[in-house]
Amino acid sequence: MKPSAKFLLPSVAVLLCVAIAAYTLLIGLPQKAASVPAESLDSTAEAVPEETEELRVPYARAASAEDVHLRDNPLLYEDADPGAVITMYLTVSSGNEADGSDHTWEEINTYSAYDYVNMGVDRYKVEGLLQIDETGDGVTEASFGYDETEPNVTVQVRGQTSSRARQKNYKIRIKKGSGSFREQRTLNLNKHVGDGFRFANKLAYDLLDT
Repeated sequence: MKPSAKFLLPSVAVLLCVAIAAYTLLIGLPQKAASVPAESLDSTAEAVPEETEELRVPYARAASAEDVHLRDNPLLYEDADPGAVITMYLTVSSGNEADGSDHTWEEINTYSAYDYVNMGVDRYKVEGLLQIDETGDGVTEASFGYDETEPNVTVQVRGQTSSRARQKNYKIRIKKGSGSFREQRTLNLNKHVGDGFRFANKLAYDLLDT
């Protein structure tokens, strides 16, 4: 049975589209120089100028782990008690325009990361007075923020998609000159709103540490 021209023509059109797409993809890809035996070359073909060698661009070598400066500090876990509860007392207030903390607690909890992108501004933050009780005995002389009366941190919402949730994650940055907590100046308070049990993240780190 002879194929109908009505069905044959669309098939040809599809094949042509596929061929054009494949050709477009090929010419758009970086070309890799191939080594061809001299005896397989056509003696009548025009020789390729040597200058084409200069057009080759070498691939950048991927950075090794030694080139990356982000490091975990094992000393942070030496005296860590997995069952301990650390109590943080945070008193927030509107700060000053100089460091961008002249906002309210309501403001920083109103906008998501995507809102800030649309507005073209940095994330709002507030000032805060942070005091930390590590032992359960209250804020003592050995505690961070002991006897402080002036703001020693700034606070802002952290995360991307999670910043749209009603329960927020927060990034606390200890101000310069205000010391550090366990040698860290940035503290991330994560709510893990996507984890109904609230312990999957902790469990994952414990398994990695075994």
